[in-house]
Amino acid sequence: MALHDMARLAQALPHIHMFQRTVVARDIPDTHAMELNTAYACAAGTAKPIGTSFGAALTALQPKPGRHAEHSALLAPL
Repeated sequence: MALHDMARLAQALPHIHMFQRTVVARDIPDTHAMELNTAYACAAGTAKPIGTSFGAALTALQPKPGRHAEHSALLAPL
């Protein structure tokens, strides 16, 4: 079961009030990309509050124009 599926399950269960990352995507070797994709999978799977963690400060910062352009869509407000 993928992280996104687990978030969808949490969304469907009425007595679950928040969701936190339950697995680590080990198939993504780049830590920065893994952290962004993990946060996106959680947020895309549930409207409930989510918890996630970032191992690098770069991940938590808004990218500057022209830098990490491939991730800018992930950080756009929904």
